[in-house]
Amino acid sequence: MKVLKYILVLIFIFLLREDYSVGLASNKYYLEAESLVYESAEDALRNENPKIIYPTGEYYIYKESQGMLNISKNSGLIGGWINPNTNIMYDSHNQDDTKLMEDLEIYSVQNKVKTYETSNKAEDKEKSDTDYNSGIYYVYKEEKAMLNISPEQGKEDLWINPTDEENTLFTGYDNNKFYVENTLANGWYNDGNDEYFFYLGEKYTGYAMDSTGFKYFNNGKYSDKKSSKKNISRTKDRNLAINFFQYMKLDTTTIYNEGELNRAIEKFAGPNSKFYAKGQIFKEAEEKYRVNALYLLAHAAIETSWGHSEIAQDKNNFYGIGAYDDTPYKSASSFESIEDGILKGAEWISSRYIHSSLYPADGAFLGNKTEGMNKNYATDVRWGRNIARLMKEINNYLGNKEK
Repeated sequence: MKVLKYILVLIFIFLLREDYSVGLASNKYYLEAESLVYESAEDALRNENPKIIYPTGEYYIYKESQGMLNISKNSGLIGGWINPNTNIMYDSHNQDDTKLMEDLEIYSVQNKVKTYETSNKAEDKEKSDTDYNSGIYYVYKEEKAMLNISPEQGKEDLWINPTDEENTLFTGYDNNKFYVENTLANGWYNDGNDEYFFYLGEKYTGYAMDSTGFKYFNNGKYSDKKSSKKNISRTKDRNLAINFFQYMKLDTTTIYNEGELNRAIEKFAGPNSKFYAKGQIFKEAEEKYRVNALYLLAHAAIETSWGHSEIAQDKNNFYGIGAYDDTPYKSASSFESIEDGILKGAEWISSRYIHSSLYPADGAFLGNKTEGMNKNYATDVRWGRNIARLMKEINNYLGNKEK
């Protein structure tokens, strides 16, 4: 029986294999008891749909997401997801109610779409001899708005350019889920009949946060339950809540100080980043222009791959100012220094999006393509959500103080 379990484990790891490594691959983790193993961090977080069982013993941590761990017997190889809060096979009632479920990235191809071997080829729309047919795909990763998608979750495959003429961006229902430009709807959207609050493409029921604060929703509409964060029950309602940071007011002061921001920069960006040891500048920008420093850091990180992009390195441009989709590097504005890029970028955002009632402002929160900064700041429908998810990740690392 033990041999059979071990064979199943090996098969499961083989099916999930990927050919890249991440920073956590060298860390070790010991399973105190047999543990349920899941295909995704989301399933592990909710303790749903276990696939196999890992026996007790020492493992390598491949990746961490939302407090869930992807562990493997082999260093540098992907394995299965576990919930370290349980770490006992049948104990599924010890979830941390402050953790939010990570969005599942699904992409819907409505027509044939060209595929490319690399993100650069996809961006340049080089000659392509292969296509993906219409269907549902999983987003493996994203670079410069190019997507690596696969018919299998967690698998790296081919790149596509979402702007290819052959691929019409789809907005509508598919298999009872609502999509906005090929992405599962999150937040307020009009489905053609009425405005609804969606989560992962479904009309949401439970506690969540929109631009008006924490509310209770029933089938995508406000319900009559008391709308207060304090009244959110310690149930999966809280675990399934829409990311707090996507609708947090950005004309606020983060609880994190200069030193804590520098800790996050060192953790996520490293010493070669333009942002290294610049927590003081983000806090200065926050005080001077009344824009949340945690947001400013996360926004800059998303725009520049944590200060490592060519535009960031060459032009000290950290917020995509002037970087138009068709000529991003050539048209991007230049700034004299790192400090200048952060401060003037914050001033530019503050005057146009945060402290303004005129176009392009549409609310001092990240939001989506219906409302908030995302509406007019970026063409990517996931821009606001991506920044919010990074804010959440930084917040988790720094002790989850921002609530």
